[in-house]
Amino acid sequence: MTGSRNITVHDRLECGEASVHSALVPEETTDADAASGRQIYKTFRESRCRNVAGLLTVVMCSLVACYVGGAFSSPGRVDSRTQANDALVSVEEVNASNGMPLEEVKTSNGTAEKPDLTSAQAKVMKLKKQLEKAQAKVMDLSQTTPVEADTTNAAPTTAAATTAEKKAITAEQKDAQQDATTAEQKTTTTEQKATTVTEKTTTTEEKKETIPPDPSFGWPTDVYWPRLFCWSVMNKDNVQEVATMKMQVKMHIGIASCERFAVLSGIKMYLGEGHKWDNGTAVKVHSWENPAKPVPMGNLGAGDETNSFKNTDIFINAWNILISSKIMQGDVDWVIKADPDAVFFPERLRKHVKPFSWGQQTKTPLYFKNCFYKGPKLYGALEVFNQAAMLKLSSHMSWCTSLPWGGWGEDEFIDKCMERLSARALQDYKLVGDHRCMSAECEATDRASFHDYKTPELYQNCWNRSKNSEKWVKQMAEGNFFCCTSPGNPGDPCNTCNPGASTKAGQGWCGSSKNQCKGCGTGATWCKFDKKKKRNMVAA
Repeated sequence: MTGSRNITVHDRLECGEASVHSALVPEETTDADAASGRQIYKTFRESRCRNVAGLLTVVMCSLVACYVGGAFSSPGRVDSRTQANDALVSVEEVNASNGMPLEEVKTSNGTAEKPDLTSAQAKVMKLKKQLEKAQAKVMDLSQTTPVEADTTNAAPTTAAATTAEKKAITAEQKDAQQDATTAEQKTTTTEQKATTVTEKTTTTEEKKETIPPDPSFGWPTDVYWPRLFCWSVMNKDNVQEVATMKMQVKMHIGIASCERFAVLSGIKMYLGEGHKWDNGTAVKVHSWENPAKPVPMGNLGAGDETNSFKNTDIFINAWNILISSKIMQGDVDWVIKADPDAVFFPERLRKHVKPFSWGQQTKTPLYFKNCFYKGPKLYGALEVFNQAAMLKLSSHMSWCTSLPWGGWGEDEFIDKCMERLSARALQDYKLVGDHRCMSAECEATDRASFHDYKTPELYQNCWNRSKNSEKWVKQMAEGNFFCCTSPGNPGDPCNTCNPGASTKAGQGWCGSSKNQCKGCGTGATWCKFDKKKKRNMVAA
């Protein structure tokens, strides 16, 4: 045969190179393969059925012809040419039914020769075998119903659909799992945040529960560091002094505005309400009992070194009570002893002691001398010690009580005690404004205390004046006002003020206001700085 053609599954089926099932259900199927398989199967079934039917007809006809030819021949005599011709006709019919022309056998000399009887019989036997094979295949095909065939044909499609469905389900499962995981993570995060808030709330509640009100707690304002413990010794028999201490507790001023405070007196006395519990009930503030005998006044003419009360014994006993209570060993940085008649501003004192409240110097015993009279001295209206000094006093009080303190006042005793303990003395002569030493009026906002204001009315009046002066000082500072008490050139007093003759608000009486400036001398001038002209001008 000439030419060429593509070898299809249909051809392979006819040539016996592939089985029906291998053509129908390949190992790996796609949708295109499934459609091609169904078409191949349909074509194969129709072609095979036609071939088998034609083959059976030819074979039966050949057998009948052979049988008829033998019947008409005489017994024992067989015409070989007739049998050969009959077999040849059968072969031609079979080949014709298969669509193939009969090929003549060519000899070596090129002449055509018809097949003989033996070759015809061999071909008949071969056809019988093909017939048996065809019958077996027909039986196999007949056992497969159309429903089964359709099911078989649909198998690849179903498998592909199942695979796609599995993929879709897997993707949905992954998405659902991811969503569930994300939701779980968000839930966990929310729970953690809620737990954190709960813990913080619990911690806050625990803190509130673990800090009950204490009678020694004060009411600090403005600045809360360094931490101060302030105390006073009150004369239980002095009505004005007792009333002044009660006013400080009620108004939360004076020593009552330190972080912690205490009042010592000859008997335990009620001073007022302290901090309150959550239910509104306030703790009661009482004085600490200091059972000391009354003391006489000093007499300089009689050899005493003070003309004040010879109260050293009372204060030695007070120091021992404080040491025994260990209150000075707590959360305090400085210990301040203030007289009941000393108008005291703890928030201002913090500014004076803050430079000495950090670093290694906190381990060095420190105290202040606040009066300069025939040399630096410690004046008793306000006494200031750091905690290191108090710890050393607590350990070596006997060193101080062995001093000859009989004719001393309490301030001289503690001053010499600090010297005995090798404490470092600092000088600050603006700690106290006192009419006896380093005088200053209540309007001087740079002073931490003013002495002596022995009644509640006098005490409160000085306190109010000083607080109002703070507001005025702020206004004066913003306006750059000052008082020049001694000008170098009376024609331009504000720009020729002599050194030391310029007083600003808060620095003294003259700088507090225009009226007070005029009362400081005939040449005193109230001035201000003009920002536009950039020079000092006489204030209207």
